[in-house]
Amino acid sequence: MSLDPRLAAMRDVSVQLASAEVRAEMAEERAAKLESEVAALRRELSLLGNPETGSTGRGVQGEAGHPTDSTLVEPVSGRRDALSFADLRATNVARCEEHYHPVDAWSFSDWLTAVAGELGELAGVVKNIRRRADERGNSHAIPETTVDHLADEAADVVIYLDLLCARADVDLGAAVRRKFNRVSIERLKNGPLLPVSR
Repeated sequence: MSLDPRLAAMRDVSVQLASAEVRAEMAEERAAKLESEVAALRRELSLLGNPETGSTGRGVQGEAGHPTDSTLVEPVSGRRDALSFADLRATNVARCEEHYHPVDAWSFSDWLTAVAGELGELAGVVKNIRRRADERGNSHAIPETTVDHLADEAADVVIYLDLLCARADVDLGAAVRRKFNRVSIERLKNGPLLPVSR
């Protein structure tokens, strides 16, 4: 007995889809490895400086303290209004290494302590929101200045977490995508998935 042509076609499409997913995962892993290599080369170059401009690669700033071209990293996403993990990583590492210290000058525990410190500051903001809400009797209204403070502290957490991941050569964007999608598939069965690429 032969297989219904529609079922055979569906099976073929399923096999092709699975194969494409495997190829996409391999390409993503290769891209992450290349991104890590590029980051390492950028760190190395920032230490060497730029012989054409005479910069030393440490704390380089232009006139009136404005950043030089070496600190301005073009967005990987191509959109100025969007921030990707890759954009954050490139600019974050460049700023850290040009103006503070090499990322690997701090241990993993140093970076995690910095993350925890910023989480503590974020927790303090949230605690104050709760206290003020209790005083007002309205837990839903948050003053705009408090929202801005919360956003600043949350941003600090992400910035330090990205540097911790840079120190460990972890592609934070790829890790978030993998974990998010794994939870959506394993726990939610048909939950939403983050796309592999744009």
